[in-house]
Amino acid sequence: MELADELVATIGELLGRGAALTEYLPVLRQFRDRGLSASAAYAALERMRVGADEPTEDRILDLLDIASGYCGPGLRVWTP
Repeated sequence: MELADELVATIGELLGRGAALTEYLPVLRQFRDRGLSASAAYAALERMRVGADEPTEDRILDLLDIASGYCGPGLRVWTP
């Protein structure tokens, strides 16, 4: 399984249980450390938006902000 697909599966599990935003950060950092680029993470998260209900899409949008670097320093995972 490719890293982006693993990210989708892992994020999907967190979304399914209504995880807090801070619970996603270690996961995103782990994937970054394994070699997943910000652009690959962004593309994977963007695919997850398709057909998502509104609360799920809102959380995915938060994660897209993190992947793009459009977030505060405390939430930053990838350096711009």
